[in-house]
Amino acid sequence: MIRSRPRSVWTASLLSLPMFALLASSALAAPEEITVTAARIAVPVEQLGSSITILDAATLERRQARDVVDALKLVPGADLVQLGPEGRQTSIFVRGGNANQLLVLRDGQPIADPSTPSGALDLAPFGLADIDRIELVRGPQAAIYGSQAIAGVLNLISRDPTASGADARLEGGTRDSYRARGRARLVQDGLRIEVGAERLYSGGEDVTPPSARGTRASENDPVRRDSAFATVAADLGERVTARAAAHWSRARVALDTSPEDPNSIETTRNLDLSASVTARLGAWTPTVTATRTDYLRHDRNDADRSDSTMVDTHNDGRRERVQWDNRITVLDGHVIDAGAEFERERFTSSGLSDFSGFRISERSQASQRRAGAWIADLVTWGAVSGAASLRLDDPSGYATRASWSVAPSWRITDTTRLKASVGTGFKVPSLYERFGFQPTNFGSAFRGNPDLRVERSRSWEAGIEQALFAQRVKIGATWFDTRYRDSIQTVFLPSFSSTTVNNVDARARGLESFAAFAIAEGWSLRLDHGFTVVQDNQARELLRRPKHRASGELAWETDLIAASVTGRFVGARNDVDANGRTVRAGGFVTFDAAGWWQVSEQVRLTARLVNLLDRQTEPAIGFAGPRRQLYVGAEARF
Repeated sequence: MIRSRPRSVWTASLLSLPMFALLASSALAAPEEITVTAARIAVPVEQLGSSITILDAATLERRQARDVVDALKLVPGADLVQLGPEGRQTSIFVRGGNANQLLVLRDGQPIADPSTPSGALDLAPFGLADIDRIELVRGPQAAIYGSQAIAGVLNLISRDPTASGADARLEGGTRDSYRARGRARLVQDGLRIEVGAERLYSGGEDVTPPSARGTRASENDPVRRDSAFATVAADLGERVTARAAAHWSRARVALDTSPEDPNSIETTRNLDLSASVTARLGAWTPTVTATRTDYLRHDRNDADRSDSTMVDTHNDGRRERVQWDNRITVLDGHVIDAGAEFERERFTSSGLSDFSGFRISERSQASQRRAGAWIADLVTWGAVSGAASLRLDDPSGYATRASWSVAPSWRITDTTRLKASVGTGFKVPSLYERFGFQPTNFGSAFRGNPDLRVERSRSWEAGIEQALFAQRVKIGATWFDTRYRDSIQTVFLPSFSSTTVNNVDARARGLESFAAFAIAEGWSLRLDHGFTVVQDNQARELLRRPKHRASGELAWETDLIAASVTGRFVGARNDVDANGRTVRAGGFVTFDAAGWWQVSEQVRLTARLVNLLDRQTEPAIGFAGPRRQLYVGAEARF
């Protein structure tokens, strides 16, 4: 494994700061950022005390991000762990929380798969064909969104077309990879329609790294992902707007369940449907939304020379929701958002395991319901602003829970802002954690625990942001402290079977800092650093949580051309090897480069180089990161 030299990386970064500060002389300050996630309604980021990262369409295009995982690699306060190269299962750990303690939304509605063992969403199958921007709010948001928003909220926000047209993109690259995408839009007389489809294929890299391969020959593990979407919005008069959307995806991924496994395949299908009606009635803006999410996941691993076991499983998950949201403008600078929602989810798991002729069938199914109501108060009073939220949730099988949060912001001067937030979070155990069943060997099996308690968190943060050199330089730092209670873990019993228990209390605390520079007209630089200590109640570090992580981007963008060079540093962290032992994984540094060139009004050329220095990495022990790859493409607009 390649090990990094963090001291030299940080020495170079610190020495570069004075140079770029001196160069910051002619660029304009960035436009005001607006978030729709942190308070459910559109509000300037600087009016809230929460820590918010926004990736807009221009940023995603400049970096030539291929999917959601690609887009999130540089996000501060988040550790992205992918079990292999492109397309493999990906988890995101926000501020030390577990992957299933991050609530993932599409246009404000949850899209997690109810059938996954922990309730975490695998981000790998999600492309960007219909995404306008991505927002990540760090810290508990249960007072607004309820269960699972215990470490933060990630929101994938779709585009709203403003003009008729169409575009097509074709991209090819190394390792027999290609990406093809087409989109069409119609905007006419209050009607807005957009449809699109995308296919991504890669001949694949080897998921198994050399350190775990032994004497086995290397193999390629291909990936194919298809997706399609359609959205329709119509203005029904001057005051009412109706919207409907459908998102479909199918991913087929070759896995190395064991080193160089030749025939382990996972296929995932997803369908998201939504419909909403919004009325603008003066100071009152009510919205009614109904959604349905379906997942079908099929895993098959036939017996081979290295493993005589055959496994064939099907996992189906469904979620149905109805939500009533109300925005009420009380006075200028004072807005209340209140609403209620009802949700029902279920999962079914079936399949069989063949242990050298001894077959064991598995089947489990369960469902649960939840109702919730919330109220959020957003106030701006001179230089002071912020939000306070309160929510009640009534999950089936558990007592009613109350969550709260307060997030003030104080602009002391035109160049200095103080911010803070404090709040609580909770997560109801997943259906699989409570009721799942899976045979693992002769007579042993995983069995869920229906008596699990709710996971909880309490967090606070405080930070400062300072602008310098006539707004051309901006620096900031935020300290956070989060305590997680009753986290769920799978444990093995003396009978060699396994189950789930609430046996982990943990504390995550650390410092997130950044420096952003407007170097010259069109030129910008941003550096982010995160320091996080995550320990359980026995002072042991949790797995796959590095103490240090850093990222940076040097960008140049004009009307005709854009270019970006990005770097990412992941520090040393604890992990588990193939024998179940806790080991120390070394850190690594990678660099990417990307850009586009507007050849004409209708044609744009694109290029991207991944892992510029061709570093051999293992984001997780036993899983290889991507090696150097080159992608070039062209986009035509009509």
